[in-house]
Formats: sequence, C-alpha cells, structure tokens
Amino acid sequence: MHTTQEQKDIVFIKEEIGSVRSHLKTIKERQDSDDISRVEFNRKLDLIVNALTDNDFNSKNGYLTRLNNMEKMLLAHDLYWRVLMIVVLAGGLLAGAIKYLLKF
Repeated sequence: MHTTQEQKDIVFIKEEIGSVRSHLKTIKERQDSDDISRVEFNRKLDLIVNALTDNDFNSKNGYLTRLNNMEKMLLAHDLYWRVLMIVVLAGGLLAGAIKYLLKF
C-alpha cells in the first residue's frame, strides 16, 4: 500500500504539533518556576521591608526606629559623661583653688 503525499504531510504535521506542544509545555514549566521564584523573592522583600519600617506587623517598632532610638540614647549617654566629667573637673579645680587661696 502506497501512502500519498497528503498522508505523509499529515504524519509530519502531527509530529510537528507534538514537538510544538512539548516546547510549549517546557516554556510553561519554566514560566511557572520563574513565577514561583518571583513570588518567593517578593515575599522575602516584604519581610525585610516590614522588619525595617514601622507598621502593624511589628507593633510600630521597626529596625529603623529602634536604630534612631539607640542613636538618641548614645548621644544622651555621651552628653551625660561629658557633663559628668565637666562637673568633676570643675569641682576639682574649685577645690584646688580654695585650697590654694586658704594657704595665704
């Protein structure tokens, strides 16, 4: 039995359709994988942003606020020690001056 050109073309077209379907399936799987990666990446970014900024998820106490508060505390602590040293030195100088003046 001889096959006609049309039958050969039909077989060729069916093979090509199978190849195209396989290719489209591969593309869809890659796209699904990329979409999942993007969703996971966006979720991680959201977690980072939520941790950094003040919002309801962290009781309005994000890392940036805590960092600013800590900086204020360090500046106040530095000021406290400077004032304390000035008072101690001034007291020492005053005591020295009184002692010196009482010698005369």
